[in-house]
Formats: sequence, C-alpha cells, structure tokens
Amino acid sequence: MNKRLLKIADMLFPVPRREPAQEQQPKDLDLRTQDLTNRLDEAVAAIGDCVAILRQLGMDGEKAGEKILSIVQEEVQGTEKIPGGLAAGKSDADFDSEQLEKGVKVELEHSGDVELAKEISRDHLEENPKYYDYLEEMEEKADKELKGEKRKAK
Repeated sequence: MNKRLLKIADMLFPVPRREPAQEQQPKDLDLRTQDLTNRLDEAVAAIGDCVAILRQLGMDGEKAGEKILSIVQEEVQGTEKIPGGLAAGKSDADFDSEQLEKGVKVELEHSGDVELAKEISRDHLEENPKYYDYLEEMEEKADKELKGEKRKAK
C-alpha cells in the first residue's frame, strides 16, 4: 500500500502508539497494516460522501475532488493554521495582490500572526475576490451613518 495513503489513514484515524521498548513482530506488523487498510477504506468512503454532498451543492465532481484533495494534502503537510478553509491548496499568487494586502492589514487587527492573517484573507477572497473593497465601503458607510446620528443627538 502507498506510504502516503497510510499516512493519511493514520492521520484520519489515529491509533494508540506502542511503547518503544516493545518490538513489533511480523504478525503485529501485518495486523497494523490490515488495521490501516481498513481505516483507509473508511476514509475513502467518507471522502466519497463528501464529494456527493459537494455535488448536491452544485460543485462538479472534479472540482469537489480537487477541493478535498487539497484539504487532505494541507492536513498531512500541516501547512494550514486553520484546516479546511475555502482557499485550501491555493497560494498568495492565486489572489489579487492589492486585495490580499488589504486583507492582511484588516485581519492583523484580530491577530498578530501574519501567516494566519494571510490565510484568513485568502479564505475571504476565495468567497469574494473584492471582499476587502466591499468591507471598506461598508465601514465607510457605517462611519458616515454614525457621524450623522451623533449630530442629530446634539
């Protein structure tokens, strides 16, 4: 079985680790491989269910598969700070640099972690490529309305 698939199965369905002093006998290794194979079969079935749900939501099968694969890759590689975001598997180059820069500035208001701010920004930009332009317009409108209310109150 592919070592990468075993790693994914181990990540999805962790099993208790043995003490280092205990040596694994060939029979134990066979049982471990069978256990991982069974767990991998369960994971594949779960992925199939996820693809079916994404198709029902209007995503074509190929895009659904790509989305799930990118999420699994990031989980295995540990590259995401918040696993399963909308922009999973995408890089900064996939987004408008001006929007991403605006997004990082906004998201840094909530966190001092630049990489986390970038990840959140990419997720928002995946939802809407002009997310931070719209956010800026909304905040400006809210500020004007608030100033108008303060004048009325005086």
